[in-house]
Amino acid sequence: MLCIAAAASVFLAVYDVKRRKIPNAALLPLMVFIFVAKGGFEGLPGLLDALMGAGLPFLLLWPFFCFRMMGAGDVKLMIVLGAACGWPGSLWLLLLSLAAGGLYAVFHFLIKKDGVRRFRYLADYIRKLLAAGADPGSYMAGTEDGTVPFAVFTAAGMLIYTFLQGGF
Repeated sequence: MLCIAAAASVFLAVYDVKRRKIPNAALLPLMVFIFVAKGGFEGLPGLLDALMGAGLPFLLLWPFFCFRMMGAGDVKLMIVLGAACGWPGSLWLLLLSLAAGGLYAVFHFLIKKDGVRRFRYLADYIRKLLAAGADPGSYMAGTEDGTVPFAVFTAAGMLIYTFLQGGF
């Protein structure tokens, strides 16, 4: 099942890069498949494992969506893949995905030499967010040049996790 989820994550990452959207029409059937497979092969413990695996990304990433620092599709993709990985696999998936994104950010800052500008932008966003009644809009608004959807790093994390679990 991890291989299917990993392949789906790559497909959805490519789709997200091209269209800047992760379709619910792909996420919902994948989620249903994961829960049916977990329940069918592992019974109630498998269903609970999938539920806990999906719950962790929901709890940890929901605030980023609420503050418009992450898209809903990215959160939903991580929830679906977290269900496939179960517990504690979803924690490892999240850590691997964040590490992949962090490595990209470091190399991006070094190559583009725009780290100071990006940090100023983040500081300005946080200042506006904390101001009473202010809605700063999307954190990424106006920064489309050179940005990479988080689904790419989620797919990278899923591929690494699947490989480490002996899925390939």
